[in-house]
Amino acid sequence: MRSLLVLFLLSLFISIHSFGQKKIKTYYSDKSVKEIFEGKASKKDTIYNGSYEIYYENGKLWQKGQFKDNLLDGFWLDYFEDGKIKQELTYVKGNLEGISKTYYNNGKINQIQAYKNNLLHGKLEIYYTNGILMEESEYYMGILHGKSASYFEDGYKRVERFFIEGLENGDYIEYFENHNIKEKSCKKKGKYDGFFVGYYKEFKDSTVKHECNYANGNIEGEFKGYYPSGNIMLNCNYVNNIIEGEYRLYHDYKNVILIDSLYLKEIGIYNNFKKVGLWKSYYQNGKLHTIGNFVNALYEGEWLVYFEDGTLKQKGSYKNGLENGLWINYYKSGKLNFEGNYIDGKRVGNWKWYYETSKIWKDCSYENGELIYPFNFYDEKGNLNFIYSEE
Repeated sequence: MRSLLVLFLLSLFISIHSFGQKKIKTYYSDKSVKEIFEGKASKKDTIYNGSYEIYYENGKLWQKGQFKDNLLDGFWLDYFEDGKIKQELTYVKGNLEGISKTYYNNGKINQIQAYKNNLLHGKLEIYYTNGILMEESEYYMGILHGKSASYFEDGYKRVERFFIEGLENGDYIEYFENHNIKEKSCKKKGKYDGFFVGYYKEFKDSTVKHECNYANGNIEGEFKGYYPSGNIMLNCNYVNNIIEGEYRLYHDYKNVILIDSLYLKEIGIYNNFKKVGLWKSYYQNGKLHTIGNFVNALYEGEWLVYFEDGTLKQKGSYKNGLENGLWINYYKSGKLNFEGNYIDGKRVGNWKWYYETSKIWKDCSYENGELIYPFNFYDEKGNLNFIYSEE
């Protein structure tokens, strides 16, 4: 035990040194009593045998108990400096045995422990300072083995689980602070294995947030996520804890349960947790939003962006994840908004912006991504409005 017996060297003896059993006292530097014990003392060694007491410097009893042949033996008491009991312990030949108790300074029980041969063996109970049970677990020769449960300070359960030889095994249930279920799962040899269901904190009806299966601690197979409405949010597949294959993300329709129709938000392919191939995203009305390809998680080739009504908004190309070549952006009317070129993600050459009447309103140039001054602004009739310079 962390607070149990820090034995001090004998500082001063009342009696003449001998090898007989004596009542011995030691003292602090201010000559107040530190220890009173029975034993044998010589210049070379001290053997404790019989009653033992040690005191704080303020004169209050710190610990009391018995020694037998220099080993802790029998019932021991440990006190706080204000005189309140801190621990109740039982020893046999120097080892903790049976029930031990520790207390908070307010007098409430802190822990109740069962020991065998100095190892936790049996039930362990831990309490909050208000007396509410915090944790109860079963031990076998120092190792967690059997049922284990922990609780919030209001007394409601936080986690319930089962241990075999120190590792979590079997059903696992965890709760939020508001008493709603947070997770239901299964574990094997300390790792997630089998079903897993996670829940939203806000809903008492245990609304599912996501569900999947584990194998040896890794997500395997189908993974589903849900909106609070119960509508599906995403659907994908895992291999050895990595997203692999088709990935589908869905829009949610508030207060509407979708049964016959599913509204895609995004669809594409993962390979080794990297986006590859054709990816599409959609507006909530089902119209295409973006379309293009990934290579090894990088944008590649032509990408198109659409307005919600289906008209083209932007088109441009990527190379190794960077903008490359001509990029064109349109107004919703279909008229040209701006156009210009990229090389390796940097603007180059002449760039032009247009009014919706097709007249130029800004005309400038870039070199290696840097804007070149001066550049021109025009009015809606095409007349030069002003020249913008860096000064």
